[in-house]
Amino acid sequence: DISPKIAATQLPSYITDYIHFHNDAINSIKAGTEQAKNFRYLVYSCGKKDDRCSGTAQRQRGILAMMLVAIITNRVLLIDYAKPVRLETVLQPNLIQWNAYETLKGIDKLPNTFIYNRNTNQYVLDEPGVFMEGGDGNKKESAQVTKILTAGPPSLANLLASEASMDFFKKYNIRPIMEVRETVLYKRLFATLYKPSELLKTEFTQARKELGLQLNSKYIGMHVRYGNEGSAKAVVRYSDKGVAAFIEVGKALKEENMKGFADEDIPFVVVADEQGVKDRLLAMDPLV
Repeated sequence: DISPKIAATQLPSYITDYIHFHNDAINSIKAGTEQAKNFRYLVYSCGKKDDRCSGTAQRQRGILAMMLVAIITNRVLLIDYAKPVRLETVLQPNLIQWNAYETLKGIDKLPNTFIYNRNTNQYVLDEPGVFMEGGDGNKKESAQVTKILTAGPPSLANLLASEASMDFFKKYNIRPIMEVRETVLYKRLFATLYKPSELLKTEFTQARKELGLQLNSKYIGMHVRYGNEGSAKAVVRYSDKGVAAFIEVGKALKEENMKGFADEDIPFVVVADEQGVKDRLLAMDPLV
């Protein structure tokens, strides 16, 4: 399932309230240049020239956490994601207009700062607690637009561990997102932000056909990276021990997902960027 199909009635009030706030804000800003001054903004930024935006999964985990920060602080979340391609190429806005950054009038002229800039490894936010209560969070200057170059968990941990965040988690009975994988919350945030583009749906359908999978059939997907490119350290990730661990995890997932599907086999589908990974996997488990 490319995008979780969650009906609006399944979304908690703090998300539906934010959807109305966000879209009303965007429409108000588009109506007049002066309206931009009435709101605060949280912007995910990864331009074509930024060379340290993290990997795709890290970016998405961070963007979902950023949306939670925007909800708690009543900020307008915008995503300016251009590398390697515009995010809209594969994931389209669903329930909020997060892709309006370049078209909104007046935002580029507002005072702005970074929470965390991975290119310089600098935290600019002086007072995360104040920021999470809706204030500036900066002692020296006011900023209506707060940007994050990379949105991985480390750059957001101090925000989501603040007193305001903990009060929010308690109020809505949410487990702190930085401590556990809150799967249902992630699904709800993802479904609010995204729907698959026609290009992505076409690519998925074609990939399924090439792998011999039915359109709606189940499978266990695993991604095994070689690891040198884009990693802080040159780690070789396809040792026999490592590959064996992947297979064991896959078998456990298969056993768990086979419940209720006794007559249906669930194949392993492995994506790897190095032939050695494929050779080891096939040697250990020819059913991959």
